[in-house]
Amino acid sequence: MLDSFEVGDGWFEVILPSCQMVLTDRCPPELRDRAQTMLKRLKLGHGEEIVSVRQEWYRMYCEGELSLEGLARWAPLIARAVRKQREQATAEPAASDGAPRSAQEEASSA
Repeated sequence: MLDSFEVGDGWFEVILPSCQMVLTDRCPPELRDRAQTMLKRLKLGHGEEIVSVRQEWYRMYCEGELSLEGLARWAPLIARAVRKQREQATAEPAASDGAPRSAQEEASSA
């Protein structure tokens, strides 16, 4: 397992909307096995209890009970995931004619 002081920024991320935690490519290769063991043994990745807590923080943000700044204070990895999700949404190309796509068009193409 990893010592919490060994963990670097960005080694783990929360996936939305499932709120499961995964290891990223930023974790050094020589520490990946230990990091995976930590996720599994401590049930940090997919454990029902921790995932439900993360989902509650995410729900509070989505329903406007908590600002993004508040989310960053109490659940920084979830806030980071929200920011990443926003960045990806703005980076997606619009329809081929350059016109913005409606929500219905987005849903039908998924």
